[in-house]
Amino acid sequence: MENSTIRTPKHKLTLAQNHLQTLRLYGFVQGDTSRDLVAIGDAELGAHGWRYLLQQVVARNIDFGVLQWTQYGTESFQSPRPWLFETATLWQHEMPLWLGLHTEPDYFAEMAKGVEAQQTFFDTYLRKVNASAAQWQLWTQQHQESFLGWYAPLELSDAYFATEQQRAQLYSFLAALKQRLGTTPPAISLFINADLNPRELGHWLQGSADQRSLCADLRKAFSSTSSPS
Repeated sequence: MENSTIRTPKHKLTLAQNHLQTLRLYGFVQGDTSRDLVAIGDAELGAHGWRYLLQQVVARNIDFGVLQWTQYGTESFQSPRPWLFETATLWQHEMPLWLGLHTEPDYFAEMAKGVEAQQTFFDTYLRKVNASAAQWQLWTQQHQESFLGWYAPLELSDAYFATEQQRAQLYSFLAALKQRLGTTPPAISLFINADLNPRELGHWLQGSADQRSLCADLRKAFSSTSSPS
């Protein structure tokens, strides 16, 4: 009989970190609506409902989660009570978490407007980052063993950053965002519209050789894909 391992949050944090170091592969469940944080009852679900739901998630061998955002526009999910803090506390007992920063309802619309609107959005977002993280500072200190890092809920697409100027703005924004978050690990997601060829896509994702945005295996894969046969 195999020896069983108690899957404590600390054990799962180590397991998740090992996954990130070896696979660098992320996954999370995204709500179906643009308004709800998790789109399955939210505040009305209650502690008992959330505990049951999280137990079902753990039973399916999901080792870490992403709380997609902790603020949506002006909504911080603290009325009539701080139910999001309560839910995150229940969740971190089951698995380590990435905590999402704030997001803006007009993100996709602003990205689609072009380079000037994108720069304005990035500047505004950076001004709000410190306040967004500060709201959860005490929580992250109290739950250090299960806090993986900050997730920026901005879905990057090659459709929005097709020009060199747009990509340069993006790289500057990401560097500034990481600087503001300090030593806390950052994460972000992207989706591909196939607007760029493999070579351009590789350059976009890497940003520059100094940023080392991709792991060695992915850099090698993009290089071989974009090299002439």
